[in-house]
Amino acid sequence: LQHMKDGWRHIIKNPELRWLAIANILNKGLGETSHTFKPSFIALVWPIWAVSLYRMAENVISAVSYWFTGKILKRFGTIKSLFVGSVFSDITIFVSYILSNVFSPLLILLTRPVWPVIDTADQTLQQERFSDEQRSTMGSIIAFLGSIVGGIAAVLAAHNHHGIDGF
Repeated sequence: LQHMKDGWRHIIKNPELRWLAIANILNKGLGETSHTFKPSFIALVWPIWAVSLYRMAENVISAVSYWFTGKILKRFGTIKSLFVGSVFSDITIFVSYILSNVFSPLLILLTRPVWPVIDTADQTLQQERFSDEQRSTMGSIIAFLGSIVGGIAAVLAAHNHHGIDGF
């Protein structure tokens, strides 16, 4: 308990740690909800058999993108890559959900090469800027609060998509 208390204190007192924690909490909570509901969304605009092909394409694109992530981070920098990648992904996904047409899944798929860059940039920042103790405590706190954010987002998403079978 004392370790968690000290971790909270570090997060509250260190603005960089605090902002990174907030960004990670939102990213993990909302990202998990988006990942969970994405097949239902895709099934609304594509045939059901195409959902598994979509998921396969996501995994292949992500795997290939990890090969280039290091070069991107070296060329553009960690913070800039994280910021630009996150903004690009969030705006693209938001627009695709608003459009809700046959091209929306393809638009979302465009964000997939950016995900490894965002993930690696975030992990790199944590490794460079924070002690082992801060990272481990932050990971526990982020996982806990990210689950709460994800739960709230899932309830809201399910409520707003009550017409989808299973919700």
